[in-house]
Amino acid sequence: NDAQEGNTTSHEATKQSEDNGNDSHTPDMVNTLNSNSAESHQEASSDQHHHQGDSHPKSDGEQKDTDTLAEPAPSHVAPSIVIGASSEAHPVPQEHRQNESQDVPKQVDHDHTKVLDDTVSKNLDMDFQKEVNVNSKANEFQKVGNDKPKPYECPLIHSYDTPHKATALNKWLHSPKLAKAPASKTFTYHYVEGPDVSGKQIGANLFAKLLPDNALKTLWDIHPWEVHIGGDDLLHAQPTCARTDVSYSPYVSRPHMHYTSILKDKRSFYFQPQPFQAPTNTHGSDVFTMLEHCGLLATGILETIKRSGGSIGGWIVLPSYDHHINAANYLSCQSVPFIRDIKRFIKQVVVFSQVQFQIPHIGSDGALNIQTSRIQLQNQVALYLHAGQGTPKMGDPITINMNMKKDLAWGLARLKLDGKDEMTIVHLRFAIHPSIIAAENITMIRDFYKYIHEYFSPEQFTKTVTSTSCFYPFENGWIKFPRTRGNAPPPNAGYTVIDYRLPEGKARTLLEHVRVSANFSCGHLLVYEMSSDQSDSYFFTPTQECYQKFKGEWSPAEALNILMGHVPFGSQLVVLGISIRTSSSLLLQLNFQQYAVAEGLSAEETLSKLLFDNSKFLTYRAKDGSLVKHTVFENPWTLVPDDKTFTPTSLDFSKTSQTPNTVLARAPPTVIWRDVRRVAACLGSISTFKLSSLTNTFEQVVEVTYEHAESALLAEGFQLGCVKMETMQSQTSKRDALLCLDNTVAEEDRLLAAIISAGTIYGSVEELEAIRHGIERLEFEDNVS
Repeated sequence: NDAQEGNTTSHEATKQSEDNGNDSHTPDMVNTLNSNSAESHQEASSDQHHHQGDSHPKSDGEQKDTDTLAEPAPSHVAPSIVIGASSEAHPVPQEHRQNESQDVPKQVDHDHTKVLDDTVSKNLDMDFQKEVNVNSKANEFQKVGNDKPKPYECPLIHSYDTPHKATALNKWLHSPKLAKAPASKTFTYHYVEGPDVSGKQIGANLFAKLLPDNALKTLWDIHPWEVHIGGDDLLHAQPTCARTDVSYSPYVSRPHMHYTSILKDKRSFYFQPQPFQAPTNTHGSDVFTMLEHCGLLATGILETIKRSGGSIGGWIVLPSYDHHINAANYLSCQSVPFIRDIKRFIKQVVVFSQVQFQIPHIGSDGALNIQTSRIQLQNQVALYLHAGQGTPKMGDPITINMNMKKDLAWGLARLKLDGKDEMTIVHLRFAIHPSIIAAENITMIRDFYKYIHEYFSPEQFTKTVTSTSCFYPFENGWIKFPRTRGNAPPPNAGYTVIDYRLPEGKARTLLEHVRVSANFSCGHLLVYEMSSDQSDSYFFTPTQECYQKFKGEWSPAEALNILMGHVPFGSQLVVLGISIRTSSSLLLQLNFQQYAVAEGLSAEETLSKLLFDNSKFLTYRAKDGSLVKHTVFENPWTLVPDDKTFTPTSLDFSKTSQTPNTVLARAPPTVIWRDVRRVAACLGSISTFKLSSLTNTFEQVVEVTYEHAESALLAEGFQLGCVKMETMQSQTSKRDALLCLDNTVAEEDRLLAAIISAGTIYGSVEELEAIRHGIERLEFEDNVS
């Protein structure tokens, strides 16, 4: 028994020692887990603080949530614990380590892997059951920058339709300015603030000028834009037909410094810089000439494309300093210096003549509103620029007269009674040598007409030269005599330049007679057709060496003699037109049909090679314009006096006859009776046409009775030229029911054109034909008698 008890005691001791060994081993493995997790958590925390920076401290709750999101999947945790790697293990939160130490059983099997799997699985189940705060990450970062502009900063891009009572530009004008802020008043712009017609507080540039709405609509229909560079709250380049909003960038935002920021988002623009050509002593750092504006714009376009790619397009509106040049000849005849930087981007030319600008006006109550300026003699040219990908082809040049008079001729043209198209007018530019001016005693434009008729009219028209019996019309001529400029030579080498416009058929006859004359061959009488795009025109100028060698001896006649002296024997170079650029440079329109060419060379290549080798002259294509400025010494800002429209006084209609379908035709006493009747006939057939008793010294009043009541309704508000129709009572709704408006007609002419079209239904065409036959019959009887 003692032996058995001893064996039992020794067996229990052995078992106890084994149990103690197992108990001591299990905490060691758990401590290894805790130490690995602690080290991994410390490294992850340090990395996380390194990325977030010291400026974003976290609370304990945020730190715990972040650690929870960063916990790994179970398949990645177990191997790291078995291997015992401390640096690569994923972190385990502190509270989880406490749970581990509490949940480890005191009695475990010898299978350590099973113990670890149960422990880790239990801990992970507890972790995934916790709610994760998804928004905690978003709250860790603070937004950099503030969209709300500071009161002393003028935003770069403004919106017209702001819901606030005061615009951002108005607030900037009110706020105190920093030392380096742009001045609100300079030599070329003057910004003021005040209410508009609706009462909103706005900012406006008092020196601004903008094309009229119908001109803006024309440009918008061709290529719309997104931003108006240089605009303001009052004058914004957004036509009434535009359905999309257009932003603007005022000059006080200094858009010239931020073209890349503007054009990066706004890929199409409208820009009408101030017409400022030369700096003065009073200009500031934010004042630029047109040359500088165009240069900055070209640089901004190229820099934006270089950085952001894509393409940029937009309109730039500039003054045209020769109001005789149309769009087709602008690039070849009006190459002014300030477009040299943007010339390579030009894809279309639109010229507006007789422009009446939109200008700002301050009323007596201080409100800012838009008014219309007087008619400008100087044309405005809109150039469409495009750079980058998808370059469009060159657009057709467009010339638009903005001051078309709505007179009787305009109304009859709407009816197209002759059944043929409008007469084509050809613009010819003559340059006459001083010797001819002196010999023919040409001192006025009428003397030029007589000179043309005497030498170049068909024989049957040369006997009597008057304004009524002439072959070439005594009209549409503009003469410019050369003026001395101190010690400088006279412009155009002393030649007198005359612009003459006449019908196409007579212009062709005149060109043929001038080209075969001796004065044209020797260079004393030059003529050039300016109306069409001459693809066979070339610009010739001597090299600098050649020019300096004969400096002071140059003249257009001498230059022409040099150019024509190179023609090979047996060859012929036909000159169709000549225009002066300088005393040594000419623009020639040539015909190469009979010109001999060298082997392997084209006609123009042969011409260029021979002129350079023999005469040291350079040859350029003139289709896209020469590089020489065309000098004009007229005052470009001369204003054409406004035509005083006929505004008749009120009449006492009780003294008129109350015959149905009767209206009154009122006109000044200078308008002949026949034209008054023709205007009235545009509304329909006339039954009676007699002078009213209301006629006085200052106007003639005619009672017109129509056969149709609808014609009398159409007379309300109808006026052609100085003849105005008036009805006894207003019936606008009935009149409008008879009209069919044509949207293809300009908005200001739409109502008038619709009335004339409606008159054709009620016999206007037949009535006008009867009047015309009556006039012809009377003229025939006068000739017979």
